[in-house]
Amino acid sequence: MTGDRWQAPPPLTSRLSRLTSHLSPLTLNFSLLTSLGGSPLPAYVIVQVTVGDPVAYERYKQLAQDAVAAYGGRYIVRGGATTVLEGTWQPSRLVVLEFPDAERARAWWHSPEYAPGKALRQSCAETEMLLVDGMLPSRA
Repeated sequence: MTGDRWQAPPPLTSRLSRLTSHLSPLTLNFSLLTSLGGSPLPAYVIVQVTVGDPVAYERYKQLAQDAVAAYGGRYIVRGGATTVLEGTWQPSRLVVLEFPDAERARAWWHSPEYAPGKALRQSCAETEMLLVDGMLPSRA
């Protein structure tokens, strides 16, 4: 208030902008999500694999599992049987990893712990790999 004139507070977006201008997008997204009572969204790495050298790929699996666990990841699908329900997609091997969030998945992918396994996999198999944001379970 200045003198006798009342002034409206700045819009909420303007106040949030000033308040959060020093935060990184990751911090801001995490902060806003957790302040609303939520948690970070899980992220999934989906991999279609065609193994060229099965012996080397077995060594890769041993290396990869420790690196995945070190970054909070876990295997959801690891080469189980697939059944085509629609279309023509027939992966010879399918792997799905779950991480607490996309940042942890990216950290795993670029990590020194995963580097030897990644190099081995790239030498013994052809892969198609995606990182996909998950969603929180709905509250019924």
